[in-house]
Amino acid sequence: MAWQSENETGKHQVTEVEKLSALDAYHKYKDQVDYIIMSWSPDGVPVDNELLKEIRKDGNQVKLLVIGEKDGATGSKEFWHNAEFSKDAKIDKLNQYYPQFDLIKDQVYLVK
Repeated sequence: MAWQSENETGKHQVTEVEKLSALDAYHKYKDQVDYIIMSWSPDGVPVDNELLKEIRKDGNQVKLLVIGEKDGATGSKEFWHNAEFSKDAKIDKLNQYYPQFDLIKDQVYLVK
């Protein structure tokens, strides 16, 4: 939850947020969810790759939806190198309507 200190928005949440690391949240809720959404993982911080390794190690069938800029301003190099992208017509359709801003070319990915 390091993002909270980056701007005013993070200081004024509109709902209660459980303070867990990505890995702690995965371990706590992995048996209760079908999807995990990882959005704008911090640039150069390997937590995204650590989460991907945990999902694979568990053999969990949870689907990982990633919002970010591949090999760009979000996520770690290790994650983008190790990610296996699944083609999905619904994700492709979603990306047709997904707005981009601030020169970031992010989109939604389905990663396994």
